[in-house]
Amino acid sequence: MPKVVEESPRAKRAASNMLDTPHLGIPYHMRGSKYTMEEADDRTMQAGVRNLWKELEAKKQTRNPSSAAAMPTIEAAPPESAPPAAAAAAADPTPLRPRVLMEELTSQQSAKPKKTRKTSLAVQQERVNALARKTVEKEARKMATRLWAMQSEKKKRGDNDFMSIEQVRERVVAEYGTAPCIATIYNDLKEGRVGQSPKKRPGNSKISDSDWVNVCAAFVSLVQINQLNRDDGKNNQKDLGAKIAAVFGNRHSAQHLIE
Repeated sequence: MPKVVEESPRAKRAASNMLDTPHLGIPYHMRGSKYTMEEADDRTMQAGVRNLWKELEAKKQTRNPSSAAAMPTIEAAPPESAPPAAAAAAADPTPLRPRVLMEELTSQQSAKPKKTRKTSLAVQQERVNALARKTVEKEARKMATRLWAMQSEKKKRGDNDFMSIEQVRERVVAEYGTAPCIATIYNDLKEGRVGQSPKKRPGNSKISDSDWVNVCAAFVSLVQINQLNRDDGKNNQKDLGAKIAAVFGNRHSAQHLIE
C-alpha cells in the first residue's frame, strides 16, 4: 500500500503544530487547521498528516540531533501477549492520548488533606468560647440600647450635647469590641427593648418563666423547620401569634397574653 502524505497548506499547518504539542493528538490539530469534524475523524487523512509530521520531525532532528532524545514518540509496539484490540490501539495511539494525559494530570494533583477529628477538650473549649462571645454580644446590645435611649431623651429635650446613633455604636465597639448594627439599636428602642435581651421575658408579662423559655425554644425550632420545608411564608406575625395563643389555651391574640 503506497504511503499517503498530504501536502495541503492545512496539513502542513497541522503537522507543524504537532511538532510543539504532539500529546494533543492528530484530530485536535486537524480541527485547529480548518479541517471539518468528518475530515478530522477520517483515518486516511489522519495517516497523511501523521506521515507529513514524521517527515518534518526527521528534518528537525537532522538539523538539531540533540532534540531527538527529548522528542516524544507517538508509536509504541504492542507486547507479544497483547490482545488484538490492544495491538490495534497501539498501532494508532491517538485514542489513547486523552487517557494518558488525564492520568498525568491526576498524578500531578495534590492529595486532599486528611480530616482530623477534634478532641473532646477542643470541642468543649469551642463551646466555652462561643458562650463567652454570646455573653459579650448580649452585654454590648444592652449597653447600646441604654445609651441610645439616653441620647434620644436629650435630643427630645433640645440639648445640643447628645450623641448620634453612629457615635453610640462606635463607643460600644470601643468598650466591648463588638456592637449590633444601627438598625438593630434603633428598632430595639422603638419596640421598647431597652437594656433587655431579645428573648428575655418582659417585665409586665403574665407568662411564667418556664413557659416563656419553652415557647422561645419551640419557636426557634419551628422557624427552622419552616425554613427547611420551604414554608417561610408561615413565619409571619399572624400565624405565629395564633400558635402562641393555641399553646396557652387562649382564644385571644398573642399580644393579649404578653400584655
